[in-house]
Amino acid sequence: MMATIVRHVLATVPASSEGSGPPALFMHCTTGNNRTGVFISLLLSLLGVPAECIVQEYTLSEVGLAPTRHVNVERLLQKGAFVEYGPEEAKRKCERMVGARAESMEALLVEVERRWGGAGGYFEQLAGLSAEEVTRVREVLTADGAGGLRSSVW
Repeated sequence: MMATIVRHVLATVPASSEGSGPPALFMHCTTGNNRTGVFISLLLSLLGVPAECIVQEYTLSEVGLAPTRHVNVERLLQKGAFVEYGPEEAKRKCERMVGARAESMEALLVEVERRWGGAGGYFEQLAGLSAEEVTRVREVLTADGAGGLRSSVW
């Protein structure tokens, strides 16, 4: 899945895109804490965004999830998620499942570094991108300069 998305992004950029800037990229999902949250976090890591900024960005989903957390938890419980643990533990596990905790993202980034030497290794070794594709996605989705961002954010 990740390689397909990255290749799609690369296919939308002309080979001679110098000076035209990176393409607009819009991704969304229901909660932002599972597949999409992990993908975006790994992509940000690949692009050289510091881990603390990735964690901060990921945990924004925690705020967004709060108003509807109970609905998602109830939906998971009705599907029988974690039923083998009993009602209280099942509910606790479902609540964690629909959360976006900082320590979860921190652990993910540490594990990606340990197993694959970072996001570049992950995208090449596990997702199946070539070294050239990894280099190209870095070129396409980054720009020189601060881009108007405060240094305390990035």
